[in-house]
Amino acid sequence: VLGGSMKAAVKLDQWRRSAIPFWLEHSWDQDRGGFYESLDLAGRPIQHESRRVRVQARQVYSFAKLHALGWAEGLALAEDGWAYIQKYAAHSDGGFVHSLTPDGCAENSMRDLYDHAFLLLAGATLWSVTKKPSYQRDCESILDFLDRQMAHPKVGFVESLGGPVSPRRQNPHMHLFEALMAYHHAGGAGALQRADTIKEMFSEYFYSADSGKLFEFFEDDFGSVSAVKGEVAEPGHLAEWVWLLDQFSVSSDEEMDAAAKVMFECVLSQGVNPETGLLYASFKRSGTPIARESRTWMQTEWFRAASVACRRGYDRAGQALDMAADGLIDHHFSGVPSGGWRDRIEADGQASMDRMPASTLYHVLGALIEADKVLDTD
Repeated sequence: VLGGSMKAAVKLDQWRRSAIPFWLEHSWDQDRGGFYESLDLAGRPIQHESRRVRVQARQVYSFAKLHALGWAEGLALAEDGWAYIQKYAAHSDGGFVHSLTPDGCAENSMRDLYDHAFLLLAGATLWSVTKKPSYQRDCESILDFLDRQMAHPKVGFVESLGGPVSPRRQNPHMHLFEALMAYHHAGGAGALQRADTIKEMFSEYFYSADSGKLFEFFEDDFGSVSAVKGEVAEPGHLAEWVWLLDQFSVSSDEEMDAAAKVMFECVLSQGVNPETGLLYASFKRSGTPIARESRTWMQTEWFRAASVACRRGYDRAGQALDMAADGLIDHHFSGVPSGGWRDRIEADGQASMDRMPASTLYHVLGALIEADKVLDTD
């Protein structure tokens, strides 16, 4: 990685210096406990919002990971967050509720697959960092709950208990794939084999080799895309799978799935808005955009995919890395306190959201880790 691509990584690395202290200071509710759902554009916590349990789990992961990297003293915050989840969000029939009130009361008792993927990721990261057996037991409990109560009779897992079950989505399975690899690296028995079954779902159901895309919404048996939603693909998720397939290749010592390169090239050729240089939110099988706005998380996943592409020697990887970093710095990270983000950028480049979702820290951290890898390998 040379030239401009190095500068792209340096930009993000420099931004990290202010971002981490910002979130250490503004994430935790000192009065009631728990992590805030979002901040306003001046960096002040929004007090009255419901708290999704997935966001609590993402913050636990983020601060535990920051501690593991030696970038911040985040472990106490991560452990406090996990204790908060266990105290307030545990469901009496297993698993965890979907959301809490700001005071810690159960607000939506649905048990959601996407949420539990992030709970496993958080628990596995805490176990990896601390080596405490209690976190291993927590992970085993989550997996046991998924196996006993959320396994789909045909393939994968149901969307939720007590909430929507249709359409079925690739997204929660993608994040469970990620969480299982984290559990594997922490020492979880059989985790990589579990992850491999989800990779098989990617190959058999989610990914369309003829279009170079993976689709989001499916009928109950995953045999066809949702009749209601149709063939919707998201450039950000294509990018995310590029990074995840790289992680699986490294973890399993298997060849990189050829789909990764195809998806990277598809995003680069069809998924970028030429007006802004940012990814489109979604596009059709043909490549025609559906939703033209960009979110912060999409750009961070594009940076991670481009970092993988640089390591793998894909064509135009450096160009993509520059594009992704510039999009973050020039659009999403501008006009707010250093360390914050403007989360939604419209197709014309104008920001259009009045708050900073705390859930995005998980994605931003992923890009910062990749930027550090780029600098280390130059």
